Amino acid sequence: TERGSRAFAKYMANLERITNPTTAAKSREVRKAMAAPRQGYMGCIATKVSPADIRECTNNYDREEYQGISLVPSAALRESAYRKTGNAALVSPAMHISDLPRGLKQYIAEHPEEYEDYMEERKAEVEFLKSAHRNARRAWYRRQERTKFKPENGNQTPKRRRDDDEESVWSATS
Repeated sequence: TERGSRAFAKYMANLERITNPTTAAKSREVRKAMAAPRQGYMGCIATKVSPADIRECTNNYDREEYQGISLVPSAALRESAYRKTGNAALVSPAMHISDLPRGLKQYIAEHPEEYEDYMEERKAEVEFLKSAHRNARRAWYRRQERTKFKPENGNQTPKRRRDDDEESVWSATS
């Protein structure tokens, strides 16, 4: 089936990407570069948690409710490590919303009225575009309905007014 062939093609592309020696080397480099930040992060968390909590977690690590939880925020830690070390291996390959310019949040905080005005302008533009789209769609449907109309006697023909593109005037021709 088409769906099965697409899924297989996607699988093959991912397999090729994963088994690519360049990708594997980059993954090893990133893992190596992240070892110290990850260890430091875990050390920081360990100093903030009480020894009783650590003992409880050591004894109850196999509970179902703990299995899907990741303690290390990998992307944020990787970004922090990149900012501190400048290691090019830690640069994220894909854009993410958190990769927006750092000054954006600061600008919004320092100029809330200007930012609100900007957002209102964008909302007004979107509303205008929605209205234009809605009107164009209505006109299209009207045209479709008019072309479906077949006069019963063959002596009626549609005539358009110059001043009104949307409306047709049906008149009997003699």
